[in-house]
Amino acid sequence: MDQLNQVSSPPAASTPPTQPMPMASEAPKASWPTVIGIIAIVFGAGGLLSMASSLATKRLSHARMVHADAATREMVQSMETKMAPWTNPAMLIALVLAGLLLYAGIVLLRRKPSSALLMRIWAFLKIGFTLINAVVGYLVMEQVMAALAKNRPTPIPFAMVGLIGVVFAILWGCALPVFLLIWFSRRPVQEEMVRWS
Repeated sequence: MDQLNQVSSPPAASTPPTQPMPMASEAPKASWPTVIGIIAIVFGAGGLLSMASSLATKRLSHARMVHADAATREMVQSMETKMAPWTNPAMLIALVLAGLLLYAGIVLLRRKPSSALLMRIWAFLKIGFTLINAVVGYLVMEQVMAALAKNRPTPIPFAMVGLIGVVFAILWGCALPVFLLIWFSRRPVQEEMVRWS
């Protein structure tokens, strides 16, 4: 009996843990798609509203030309005549670009991988349109001012003022598309968008 009592009893089974093991926490969602998506939506909607206001402003300017002097009416009519072949296509292109940017912003808010392609397409088209529009506007204005200078000399150095306007228009028009091209070419951004698929 003593020998039996001296036999060690088998070790008790280990007690299972009463608290669940901590789950691996998911990586927090990046906030940049929301920020850039909202910016794109705001600029896209602003572009659509700008086209509507441009049409309204054009009609109002025509009504006010009745009270303007002859030189002003001549300058406005000359500009409109020379810009006519470009104005309507330019407004249509600007309308399409605004709609595309608005749509790309919505897709980006939904965290769809296709949003990067839409943003790049819009950026390239916007840069090209900005450059062409600035150059055409400068050339037409130069012709109009040269024609007016024959009848009434002006002390305003149009060449300098016009170039400053062109540079400002290009910088303003290309700022957002250049930023988007740089942003979506970054490796962390591309890796984040791969996880959306």
